[in-house]
Amino acid sequence: MAGDYPRRVLIVEDDQDSADMFSLLLRHWGYEVQSCPTGESAVDHAPAFKPDVVLVDIGLPAMNGFQVVKHLRSMAELKGARMIAVTGYSNREVVERCDAAGFDGRILKPVHATALHAAVE
Repeated sequence: MAGDYPRRVLIVEDDQDSADMFSLLLRHWGYEVQSCPTGESAVDHAPAFKPDVVLVDIGLPAMNGFQVVKHLRSMAELKGARMIAVTGYSNREVVERCDAAGFDGRILKPVHATALHAAVE
């Protein structure tokens, strides 16, 4: 892990198995982790948690990942946080929408441990 402090990672993922797997790996690597199953809960909890990295599933119910990152980017408490899209799609339209929404990067589902580790470092 880079840096002299435990990085905080917020996981925004509605699939509980995926969120649990990400959390387990990230904690094993020394990260402080919080998980939110909806975009609304992420928007509510992110300012107090102050994550360094936010992993956001694009296909969330109600508030999708593009909307979530738009809200998170507007928060002073998250200034400087890296926003990483987690998606099963890699077509040009999704890539362009991720860039336009303010994501700093993307990782594809199914997420491999090496991709997850690279995304948060």
